[in-house]
Amino acid sequence: MTLYSSVFLFCFLPVAAVTYYMFPRVCRTGIICVISLFFYLMSAGRLFFVLPLLSLVCYGLSFAGKKGFYLCLLLLPFLRLIDACNFGVAFFVVRAAAYIYDEHKEKNFAKVFAFLMFFPTVSAGPVTRYDCIRFDRAADFSLISRGILLLIWGAFEKLFFADTLKRAFDLFHSGGTTLSAFAALIAYSLYIYFDFSGYSNAAIGVCNIFGVALPRNFDFPYMSRSVGEFFRRWHISLGRWLFDYIYLPLGGSKHGKVRMFLSLAAVWTFSALWHGFTLAYLLWGAWFFALSALEKNKIKLGRFGTLGSVALGWVFFFSKTPNDAYKFLLRLFSAGNTLLYSRADIYNCMRHLPFILLAAFFATPVVHRMFCMLYEKARGLTYIAVIPAMLLVLSCLAAGGHSPFLYASF
Repeated sequence: MTLYSSVFLFCFLPVAAVTYYMFPRVCRTGIICVISLFFYLMSAGRLFFVLPLLSLVCYGLSFAGKKGFYLCLLLLPFLRLIDACNFGVAFFVVRAAAYIYDEHKEKNFAKVFAFLMFFPTVSAGPVTRYDCIRFDRAADFSLISRGILLLIWGAFEKLFFADTLKRAFDLFHSGGTTLSAFAALIAYSLYIYFDFSGYSNAAIGVCNIFGVALPRNFDFPYMSRSVGEFFRRWHISLGRWLFDYIYLPLGGSKHGKVRMFLSLAAVWTFSALWHGFTLAYLLWGAWFFALSALEKNKIKLGRFGTLGSVALGWVFFFSKTPNDAYKFLLRLFSAGNTLLYSRADIYNCMRHLPFILLAAFFATPVVHRMFCMLYEKARGLTYIAVIPAMLLVLSCLAAGGHSPFLYASF
């Protein structure tokens, strides 16, 4: 069961929300624990025990101070080795590590368990902080209504845009020409944005429905003018976590350039290994470390330079091995005997071009700003305006065959 499945949207979520608000506020932490356990029982299958066990372990580590923080992070490679990361346990580990590092030392285990197991935030983030999650607030119907809108919008991004772009990427990636490689890179860049932004918006929307207000996790990153700005607008919660718990503790920019570059290298190494223990991910981290280091030396890439550099970085992200990335880059830059295009490429590009242009338009803040203005001035019309998105979501659900969220595998 996922946040965009029919079972979740039309059965689990309504029943869970009604049950949650039926109980007095003093009981809601326990209710969230039960709801989250039931969600993972339906989602994780035979590995259902992993997250509850990890919650208990991390709660114990929280009394070990900073040592507990490092021990918690060491759980991640262990979980990778036993292949227990099939439902986004990496997000769970970094949230637990932040709780330990901040030395909350909460005596009530139920509160910690509810925070760590809160079902919308584990599979693919956002990376929440303990202070932001409370289940004893009165029902805020304005927040709940905004959550419903965000949930619909997130499902629309995932089911309408991301899944279609994924199929386009698979088609172009299987080609052998420069044009197909270029189209594949564009499709993937948009796919990974809508896939992850869609989950984040859906997750934040569900949090809102349960009275938990969280900030946005994506802020139209492809509009950035630098790589640093891009990652301040891409997966904002994880970027903030890396800054607060890796970059700053290692010295950051306060102790000279050498320490700054070492801190930056640690951030990108951790980020690469957090995604997976492969050479391709390490190359992805090395690429963005190099770009970040250049920017620290006052070398400006500009908007189009940043866009192109980020897109090239995704090559290492979607390639299983460095050799796969090398072959794709040869195609992309017409090296060797690579053909520039074929008739099939032109046909496929023309067929997908209108949708890719539409997706690119929705990746800008234009539509978002229009909805925000409408929401502020005529809230009722916003619900009417979102009906087409809801109908498209229902159509996609009826069609079936949707791909899982990419980041839920980390």
